[in-house]
Amino acid sequence: MSDQSTEKPADAAPRSPHAPGDLAGSRDASLTETGQRSIQGWRWAVAYAAMLSTTLLFAIDNTIVANIQPSIINEFGHLELMTWIGTGFALGTMFILLWGKVYGVFNIKWVYIFNIFLFEAGSAVCGAAPNIQALIIGRVIAGIGGSGMYSGTLTYVSVLTNEQEKPAYLAGSTVVWGIGSVLGPVVGGAFATSSATWRWGFYINLPIGAVFAPAYFLLFPSTDPNPTKTLAEKLCLVDWINAVIFLAGSACLTVALTFGGVVYSFHSGTVIALWTATGVLLVAFIVLLKIHPLVSKENRLYPLHFFKKWILINMQLQVFLSSGIILAMTYFVPLYFQFIKGDGALEAGVRLLPLIMFMVAVSMLNGFLMPKYGLIPVWYTGGSALALIGSALMSQDLGMVLFLAISGSLFHNVAVDKVGNALPSASETEIGSLIAGTSSAAFKALSEDEKAVVIPEIASAMKSIWAFFMAAAALSFVCACPLVTAKLRGKKLKPTAIA
Repeated sequence: MSDQSTEKPADAAPRSPHAPGDLAGSRDASLTETGQRSIQGWRWAVAYAAMLSTTLLFAIDNTIVANIQPSIINEFGHLELMTWIGTGFALGTMFILLWGKVYGVFNIKWVYIFNIFLFEAGSAVCGAAPNIQALIIGRVIAGIGGSGMYSGTLTYVSVLTNEQEKPAYLAGSTVVWGIGSVLGPVVGGAFATSSATWRWGFYINLPIGAVFAPAYFLLFPSTDPNPTKTLAEKLCLVDWINAVIFLAGSACLTVALTFGGVVYSFHSGTVIALWTATGVLLVAFIVLLKIHPLVSKENRLYPLHFFKKWILINMQLQVFLSSGIILAMTYFVPLYFQFIKGDGALEAGVRLLPLIMFMVAVSMLNGFLMPKYGLIPVWYTGGSALALIGSALMSQDLGMVLFLAISGSLFHNVAVDKVGNALPSASETEIGSLIAGTSSAAFKALSEDEKAVVIPEIASAMKSIWAFFMAAAALSFVCACPLVTAKLRGKKLKPTAIA
């Protein structure tokens, strides 16, 4: 997403209006001299609907597996890999930082279409997966393409609209994202309990993409930020080395968090090597942001001057914590209602509606009022306090990946231990299967007396997850307090390239 500020960093080099990686030139080319869109009438309506369709599919895919994981484990087994059904998709979305740079260098239309194809291909792999390993690979591919679609939609809206209409169209994307997030668990639960099976939770993306395919090719303008540069020159404008380091480090960290204590011992050579590699790659990433002989400062993957502004660091920490809590909760709240309230997969998905609907409503209000009044503290301190209260009540979702990985590993380790004590004769594989959800074959095979013993232990194991969310929300609230004196300078936020 774009970082918006009216202050110019002191160490930022002057840039021409149409410098490489800047979408200003593309925006100018896509608007007429009177500031009107180059696409009007029904063509714009269809094009915008096509953009929103990609956002909807991406949002649905982000949360759909929350309610179909038990069905997948019933068919494929390998409970130790269950967390990766969601984590793999979130890990793929880490490409969004790279896609933001790519959209500022290459032809927007063809990068956008490539990502749509990538997302649909990943969905097809998931639907046809013969085993859980293939499913996880498909989820990673879909996550890569989905993040590129989302970044592309924001980029196209930024390029094709003028200053007056831009906020409304960006808000439309936010609303659709919220709707998709709401529908994800519900759609997943509906497919999981129907004769169509969980596979159609992924196949459904294909016909929807096919319906809008003509719009992508025929209505979307071909917009090139650097029309005079050759392919080789454009390739040199992207920080590929740091992109690889960033993604490799993210992968090592995620594997260490999800496999530690589940597949490998915390003290095993594999886990220690993964943590070491994560640290080395992090140091290399930071060093290359400062000293990179192959890429100019303005084209590096992440703006290093952000680290010199405490308010930007703080705001990014808020996004890290809040997005992590929300995504992880969309996975574990349905599981909670299945075990504790006896809900089916569909009913448990519906239970998420208040959470997501409230989040969407506040996001829309925030998007309208923050640019108008420039006040940061109300939204960060107030929002953090509400998150803290909500997490506390639940005890009596780089943030989404880590929270999902940590919470998944935490629940698995604690639940296996507690249920193992309650059912001494059960193997670790059997225990792992029954904690996947009430629709798992292992849970259904339990007698009523055994269920009465197991359910309280699973509920007790979930307390560790709620405590983790509470700690994250509390940290967010404490860090947001200094923002009380902060205010966005200027009455109007200037749009920047989506990065």
